Amino acid sequence: MVVFWKGSYIICQRVQTPKFVVICKTRDSYMCLVCLRAANWILHSSAHW
Repeated sequence: MVVFWKGSYIICQRVQTPKFVVICKTRDSYMCLVCLRAANWILHSSAHW
């Protein structure tokens, strides 16, 4: 996972899927990880529909 700092935003980009990017409105890397996991879970769940 690659993390980019951009002002008050943290942009998390997964190395495996470069097109998947999660933007977190926090400077806490833990919250960014939670945000990433949540978005990943949503994508995984929607893939089963």
